[in-house]
Amino acid sequence: MANFERAQKIIDVAINRAERLAPNNWSIPSRLDEIRLYTDYAEPGYPNGPVALGNWNDMLNYDEKADGPRDPRLLPNKVGQLLEQLGFDLDWSDQYTECCECCLPVRTQADCYSWTQSYLLLNDCEPVCFDCLTDSMIVEYLAEIEGGCNSAIPPGFDPEDFSYHRLNLDFQDGWYGTNHDPRKIGQALENLGFNRFLFKIDGVGQFSCDFSVYVHEENLKPDIDKTLDLLENFLSKEDIDGPDIAKQFQKAMSNIPHDPEPQKEGVKYVSIDLDKGKATTYKVSPQDFIEGNLPKKE
Repeated sequence: MANFERAQKIIDVAINRAERLAPNNWSIPSRLDEIRLYTDYAEPGYPNGPVALGNWNDMLNYDEKADGPRDPRLLPNKVGQLLEQLGFDLDWSDQYTECCECCLPVRTQADCYSWTQSYLLLNDCEPVCFDCLTDSMIVEYLAEIEGGCNSAIPPGFDPEDFSYHRLNLDFQDGWYGTNHDPRKIGQALENLGFNRFLFKIDGVGQFSCDFSVYVHEENLKPDIDKTLDLLENFLSKEDIDGPDIAKQFQKAMSNIPHDPEPQKEGVKYVSIDLDKGKATTYKVSPQDFIEGNLPKKE
């Protein structure tokens, strides 16, 4: 606990220094005040021990230089260095959220091609890590996403433990070859009168996602095995393919619009809509690009 007290003292001193040296720049103490300290991660496979989440970048604009080593805009980075010396593992606050039960950080942004989330989002807004999940929470979550084609269960628990039955079919949505579309699969099931189905992610890679489909046993009665066989036979023959992502990407890249504002200084970037095979070109200022202030897709 001594290290946590020292860490908080470092943050408090830095905030006071920022307020003293830059009294009109409220963004510096605000950035420092957003630093959060934790005893551990809720993310599986991560190192045990204290964690500090924050934005560790200095607060200089892309074309600015520091006014010397005591420039208060350098404080976030310096505080991070000091916390590391105390044994804290530093990470970025915009890549995590807190579990509502244990209040430890759980990752929300991928850190590798094979990453999958290790939490469930209950009631659309309450993240609960796998370690804190109870059976009643899982049942509630499964009921919420039944019949939806935009949600999938992450690896980590088996829906068959909760009265769902897996269709003996392997699905994949990817860039090359197989491109099964959950929306078409869901529509095909609904057309047959099956609305208590779920999608589950089995694994992800750089260019593809493997997934499976489960149907609740109440939707399969009276003869569960026979109904499963009928569904598997039906889906194996049904057109459930979505657009070829590789071809859509090629189409979009071959028709990139020209610079919309050639006389304007700034960063030109291209947004790709793979569903439509369309590319849109934007021009923004360097600072907006750095801060992620980008136009929304059309």
